[in-house]
Amino acid sequence: MIKSRNEYYQYIKEKVSIKEVCDKLGIVTKSVGDDYVCSCIYHRDPHPSMHIYTGNKSFYCFECDRGGNIYTLLQQKLECNFHGTINWLEREYPQILEEKPRLNAKLDWSYDKTGYEIALNKYAAMTETEEKHLQLFAESRGYESEFLRECEIFYVRGKKLHDAFVRNEDSHIEEIEKLKETHLLSPVPMGIKDQKIHYEDYFHRDRVVITLRDGYGKICGFAGRSVRKDDKPKYLFTKGLPKAQILYRLDSAERHLRRKHENQKLFIVEGIFDALRLETMGKCAVAVLGNRLVDKQIKLLEGLIDRLGVGVTLSLFLDTDTAGLMVL
Repeated sequence: MIKSRNEYYQYIKEKVSIKEVCDKLGIVTKSVGDDYVCSCIYHRDPHPSMHIYTGNKSFYCFECDRGGNIYTLLQQKLECNFHGTINWLEREYPQILEEKPRLNAKLDWSYDKTGYEIALNKYAAMTETEEKHLQLFAESRGYESEFLRECEIFYVRGKKLHDAFVRNEDSHIEEIEKLKETHLLSPVPMGIKDQKIHYEDYFHRDRVVITLRDGYGKICGFAGRSVRKDDKPKYLFTKGLPKAQILYRLDSAERHLRRKHENQKLFIVEGIFDALRLETMGKCAVAVLGNRLVDKQIKLLEGLIDRLGVGVTLSLFLDTDTAGLMVL
């Protein structure tokens, strides 16, 4: 009996033919032994270079080195997320619904979580070694490690998500697919001999990872701060992060300002740890995550002031280097 959603997703992978899915999607295939070839779904491909492997129900393009499983195929062709692929499969193959289990709050904890939320859950569960490294990082910069944890900043060893989910891949299909959607895990096809999709963490080396939330408290990405001099860049932001549309700690700043009724002040700084330093001094601050305050960030500040309904003194507190002075 299937007890969890991940068991259900594995059942779908085993029961549904990837070749039949290609047919339903209008992908023209040509038989090559037990497998098939077709034009790649990612690029113009006049000489079919994408292989469909019926044995492990995966695909791989030798031209662009991209591949995946039946869920990856559907997400690309249908332009939908993981749950969208499940909805499509249930419509096209209604017989699989006979095996669909009810949601189990314990076993299916990731069902209503985004890839960012799944990652945060793992990043926050630091090992004893990670705790010690965070403490050393905090002490070297004059912070308390507890303060950094409260700000959702963690020491994350390289390949943490890979070790947490990929090592037992069949039990973590939903988590892996959602982490792929946020590019925190990326498929690394290994070619025809292997015929297996491998995965790599976006943060594949140790970093201090900072959680980034929008003005409404929703996680919109992460920033990984290097811990070794030879690790570049110094700050590695997750792919697709709309830096120009967020202000770091804006949600926290709004909560802070709502507790005060007079002398409302908000400092606008460049970097993440500039804002946090001011917080430790009892100041309210946000960071622009760059060297200039752009129009969309100004709109965010206007929205904040409108919601507060009171006047707020805004102070630009920028670096005195050339880039910082350009804002003035």
